[in-house]
Amino acid sequence: MTLIRRRTSHPSFARRVSSRLLPLLAVAAPVACSRTGDASRNDSAVERRVPTPSVDSTTVSQKARPTYDGHWWLSISAEERSGFVTGYLDCHSSEYKGPARFDTKNNDRYRDLITHVYEASPTRRGQSVIDAVLQLRDQPGDTAEYPSGGEGTTAPHQGNDGQYWRDMSHSGTRHDEQLGFVEGFLQCHEKLAHNKGGTFSKTAEEYRTLISQSYRFDERTGDIDGDREDDAIVDVLFKFRDQAK
Repeated sequence: MTLIRRRTSHPSFARRVSSRLLPLLAVAAPVACSRTGDASRNDSAVERRVPTPSVDSTTVSQKARPTYDGHWWLSISAEERSGFVTGYLDCHSSEYKGPARFDTKNNDRYRDLITHVYEASPTRRGQSVIDAVLQLRDQPGDTAEYPSGGEGTTAPHQGNDGQYWRDMSHSGTRHDEQLGFVEGFLQCHEKLAHNKGGTFSKTAEEYRTLISQSYRFDERTGDIDGDREDDAIVDVLFKFRDQAK
């Protein structure tokens, strides 16, 4: 067996080297310290010359809220527009219970009419979507029309339950219609119902995620908890309203 030894310095040799180097180090130390001090002073001067950018923590922490006007409407997908109309009409009939009626057209028809208003009249794009919807309310003498198929419903929340939530999810990755539903409902809830029953300070996307989690909805496969799919979307949303302090 071969024994491998590590090379070490002889003690007497180390002492001899140390005794010769110490005087040199003693001379060099002040020079090094002087240079280090100069560098430190230079660095400090640079730091003083470079202004530190001010950061508004409030601006950073808050996400920009959509304007929900014509400019916003024309920037989103058709699916998100459909969801917005459905969520708005759910709130209007079940919570706000305003005098206006929306019984003569289906939701896609209202969506297309709103889009036409904004596309045809650029000067009206600063108008809120809520106002645009209200201007499409039924007028005396209007008759029911369902050009895209389907009919109105008198079911509570218009049948907007867990099954409908699942149907609004497209291709497993697109959830624009679900997002639009939350946006439409919350806009009506805030602007018309004046936050009756509670406030909602999170973003619409955060509430969309919470609703899916409550339904145990698998956004990849489309599976949903059978024990919860009959729950109204709005009832699930209200579970996540702001808690009273």
